Amino acid sequence: STVLKALKASGWWVYGLVHQDGQSIFHTDLTGNVAMVIGGEERGLRTLVKQNCDFLLTIPQQGQVTSLNASVAAAVAMYEVYRQQYDFEKP
Repeated sequence: STVLKALKASGWWVYGLVHQDGQSIFHTDLTGNVAMVIGGEERGLRTLVKQNCDFLLTIPQQGQVTSLNASVAAAVAMYEVYRQQYDFEKP
């Protein structure tokens, strides 16, 4: 949590990726300074880490998929940050 507090003091927004009960990552503004925290596959984010996040985000899923492993969730989250921060419509 010391690192998260230092990031926040330096102007970064800290987002924690959780399996459920977070706001949709696709409906969240991720265009500023973003620090993304990914929890372990079995237990997710630790309580103290979760408490130090500015926002908790969830990757919406449907159908038979009930969860993503940590590396896949991290890849989806990092790509969404990248997608929002760069305008793909510019030549």
